[in-house]
Order: sequence, then structure tokens, then C-alpha cells
Amino acid sequence: MSMAVNSSSTSATSVASLPLQPATEKTQFDPTFSKEDDVENKVDSKPGSRRFFDKSPEGVQARKTYLTVFLGGTFMVILMIFTILPIYWGSLWKIPTQNLNGWVVDFDGGSIGQSISQALGSNQGSQSRVTWTVISATNFPGGPQDLSDAVRNEHIWTAVAINPGSSSRLTAALAAPNTSYDGAEVITAYAVEARNENA
Repeated sequence: MSMAVNSSSTSATSVASLPLQPATEKTQFDPTFSKEDDVENKVDSKPGSRRFFDKSPEGVQARKTYLTVFLGGTFMVILMIFTILPIYWGSLWKIPTQNLNGWVVDFDGGSIGQSISQALGSNQGSQSRVTWTVISATNFPGGPQDLSDAVRNEHIWTAVAINPGSSSRLTAALAAPNTSYDGAEVITAYAVEARNENA
């Protein structure tokens, strides 16, 4: 009987002598902590989770940087519109300031060539922006290619060539109807659009 009593007392003594372990997680004993705070902290840490008028220090700094860049760029665009672009627009308000010179070259030598040359040569009214001058085809021994080179080399602003054989092709098409005849092949116009008409 005495041995059983001693065994139970020894077991009680060993349990009582065990040291207590301190709590390692503060959140389990922090009365101010709540689950809503934990969720809010997680949301704020994600990119794009803050609003434009966020009052946190990070939000204020981000908003200040954005407005500085945005307003500065807007001001520079407005400044360019009212200072630099008017110079460009003002120089182009009347284009061209004078009539441009153009050549009409008859490589055909037939009725079509003569009719087109006379029509363009006499078109010198106020509505025309090109002053046409009829030039002999003998000045261009290489044919329309020489005329194209003259325009490309800026000897003249624009030129119209009546292609060789235009009258004979039209006469043949009238005598024997031919579906392959193309009236667009009668004349060829040359111009260099990259040139400044006010130069």
C-alpha cells in the first residue's frame, strides 16, 4: 500500500517541476489585433491595391511624382503648339506663293500630241498653279526617260509627256475595236512631291 502512495506522489512532483514555455506568437495575445487588419495589410501590399487619393506616405509620393510628370509634359506640348508650330503653319498658309513652271513635251507628234500641247500651253489663267511651256521633244533624245530625269534632278517642277505612238494607237483602236487599248497610256505626268514649292 505504501509503495502505491509513493509512486503517485513522485509523478505529481515531476509534472509540477516542468518549466512553463513563453508564448512566441504575439498576435495570439495582442488585444488590438484583428483578422480585418491582417486582410487589409495583405491587400495594401499588392500592386495596384491603392487608390489615387490614398493618404499613406507612399500614395502621396506616388501621386506627387505622377502629377509632376503629367503636368510637365502637358505644359511642354502646349508650349510647342503656341510657339513652334505657328512658325510652320505660318510659312504654309499660302502654297504656292507663285506659279510653278512645267513642261509639256510631245513625243507623239500626232493629233493627240498637238491637241494636248495646245490645251496646256494656253491654260495660263488665274486658276492654274502651273505655268506650262511647250518644249520640243528633240531636247530629250532619250525619250520620256530623259524628261523624268530632268524632273528628278530639279530642272523643272513638273512635266507632262505625250507618249510616242499615242495617236497611231488611238486610230488603230477606232478602225478595229481593240479591248486592250488603254487611254491612260496616252500621257505621263512627272513631279517630285518632296520639293518645297516656296523654295
